[in-house]
Amino acid sequence: MTQEMGESLVYSWLRHVKGCQIVQTNWKPSPTWKNQNTDLNSFNNINDWFKDVDGLKNENFNINLDTTEKILKTTECDVLGIQFKNKKKIFAVEVAYHENGLDYGGTKCNTIEKVLSKCLRIYICVKSIFPNTPAEIYFVTPKVKGNISKTNKNSFFYTLQNCFKQLNEKIKDKYISFYLIANNEEDGKFTEEDFNNFVIKPLLFASKDVADTSELFLRSIKLLDVVNLSIPKKDLINKDFLKQYDPPANLVRTFVIPILNGMKKNNLNNLLNEKSLPDHDIPLLTNKIIEKNRNRYWSQPIFNKWKKNYYLSNDWSKNNKSKVIDWIVDNIKYM
Repeated sequence: MTQEMGESLVYSWLRHVKGCQIVQTNWKPSPTWKNQNTDLNSFNNINDWFKDVDGLKNENFNINLDTTEKILKTTECDVLGIQFKNKKKIFAVEVAYHENGLDYGGTKCNTIEKVLSKCLRIYICVKSIFPNTPAEIYFVTPKVKGNISKTNKNSFFYTLQNCFKQLNEKIKDKYISFYLIANNEEDGKFTEEDFNNFVIKPLLFASKDVADTSELFLRSIKLLDVVNLSIPKKDLINKDFLKQYDPPANLVRTFVIPILNGMKKNNLNNLLNEKSLPDHDIPLLTNKIIEKNRNRYWSQPIFNKWKKNYYLSNDWSKNNKSKVIDWIVDNIKYM
């Protein structure tokens, strides 16, 4: 079976960015698996969910769902990943790469019906095969035409974006959420950075440390290295790119520690004596662990330089994530 480049991209993204230990392309449930028969009664009025969405008003909008049994037999997910660290989590991704912009044929309404139908079928499969398991369902596409300005609420991108909001609001599943990851185009220029910053840039960044070239997309990236066309790591980093990293401690491990490693002695000494992050009541870095402050720093030193151990603050939360991002951008030159 040939592998689509979009599927290879998402396969590598789930492995190296989302941290999935198991990833499979073209995933389909087996009829021999035990499954939970999902009640589809809540979908009886599904087409009414979207009738008031801008861009779909007065359209003959129609999504048809079969029985759970038929959906499990006929549905295929482009890429499915399972993350086991801490708590098991499922990532199910449908990816579409249409060079001229997302289009499944017919009208805008037809394409949106197709997208939502794919996502809903995957939802029913995931809910049936992995009951009570946290899951994220993504529809990923590099290009959707149409700007999202308030004066153009009928645009393709704006309408599709609002359909995903409706999907999450109406289903209200505490375990499963839907996400649209896409760039949209206005006057020939990309105005949204979701696909670039959420998928492409993190994968390009992670690929610098991945030696395995068995993955098609990563192998194509390595070719750029050979001809000196690859993008340096630090040139990939901006605030929107960094926002994709969760939890905040992951930001620290991935970016703050390499930056500190690249600093000279006088730079590090400055950090030892100042509260370099707003809202921190202790210095970011220390080389003297005082017993009363021991639990304020990671127990293991992050590195040893000039015969001294350096310890990093462990105070990282959503409250100071934006401050951490600002600090990384200001100091990326040391990476």
